[in-house]
Amino acid sequence: MNILIKNAVIVTMDAGRVIKNGWLLVGDSKIEAIGEAAVPLAVQSGCKEVIDAGANIIMPGLINAHTHSAMTLFRGYAGGKALSEWLEKYIFPVEDRLEYNDCYWGNQLAACEMLASGTTCCADMYFKSESLAETILQSGMRANISRCGQWFGEEQDDFSADPRLKEQISLYDAYHNAGDGRIKVDIAVHSVYLSTPRYLQTAYALACERGLRFHIHLSETMKENEECAARFGKSPAAYLHDIGVLSQNTIAAHCVHLSEQDMALMAAAGATAVHNPASNLKLASGIAKTWEMHRRGVNVALGTDGVSSNNNLDMFAQMYLAALVACGVSLDAQATDAQSVLEMATVNGAIATGRANRTGMLKAGLAADLIMVDTHAPNMVPMHAAADNLVYAAHGANVRLTMVDGKILYRDGEFLTLDYEKITGEMAKTVGRLF
Repeated sequence: MNILIKNAVIVTMDAGRVIKNGWLLVGDSKIEAIGEAAVPLAVQSGCKEVIDAGANIIMPGLINAHTHSAMTLFRGYAGGKALSEWLEKYIFPVEDRLEYNDCYWGNQLAACEMLASGTTCCADMYFKSESLAETILQSGMRANISRCGQWFGEEQDDFSADPRLKEQISLYDAYHNAGDGRIKVDIAVHSVYLSTPRYLQTAYALACERGLRFHIHLSETMKENEECAARFGKSPAAYLHDIGVLSQNTIAAHCVHLSEQDMALMAAAGATAVHNPASNLKLASGIAKTWEMHRRGVNVALGTDGVSSNNNLDMFAQMYLAALVACGVSLDAQATDAQSVLEMATVNGAIATGRANRTGMLKAGLAADLIMVDTHAPNMVPMHAAADNLVYAAHGANVRLTMVDGKILYRDGEFLTLDYEKITGEMAKTVGRLF
């Protein structure tokens, strides 16, 4: 089925190209062609549906490179706490009681929130991960899914009996490349402080054997850095490098307290740092020096973290914060720009998740993963520069349409693959039981 979108401002994210009056042809799952001004008759004749964008923006779907989707269950719970207290006294005890259905409905709500605010792909780290895989298959989104591993016991050489690693292997066997490749399974370990060297190496080797991404929290707090220095005599990034767990396949979330040496190690390895500005601000963890990472060649992507510490999955809000804090903390108004922040949420996220050959920009031959953003809403008028409006003025509620693989999943407030009324009803039951 061919879909033609015309009369659009097309922000391609392909070398910064913006078409002020353009059209885009979707054929099956891919972008067939992109053009400017009038649509050729030959293009129009074979279309099953024509969408008049009415000068709205068409851009790539946003990529949330670090989140814990099912934590929509915790939205607004136990706020105002530092990370360690928040986790140990509030989050972990409830997580110990989570059942499959709890995570399933939490993931269903997360998918609704992401689609409605323009996110087409996420990199998720949590547990009961089959529930997210089923949600992704149903919703039509893309996701890199990992069951978070951790090891509290004594160091050992053989972790083959570890139930968490077994679950990661089972998840891979059941869902990797499912949904025509929309699902990728990653391997994840929570952090340096919740594992041992051999456990990290074992999990990383598992990822390498299968050609998967390796997802981990890294240098999120100063406390984490101090404890790593006391334990191993070096920073978390240097530690990962020295044990061979830092490469282009590594997705390192947060990276708030990286030294210049840490950044150099990550750049040389090709690892991705995922900036989570809202979560890091709320938990008083600090601000990642993304402007320094960019300067040193680190691939920097953008994420929301879990709703429990954000408290939303709106990637437009993350772009806004990422731009502001970079300039405010560095005391340099040119520390970043709107185009660079858009790249963090699209192109760089595609690199992080191993999908740069399929998504992250609008280009003939790539997947038709795109969103339409309303340029007529009061907060979007006037529009001197599309990139600036998208980063500094837009919010998720401005999204009018979300498409993945050429299929429209959300349009003008309606979810076409998910039952929002049922989801909110089941969420009410789940939250009532848990809290």
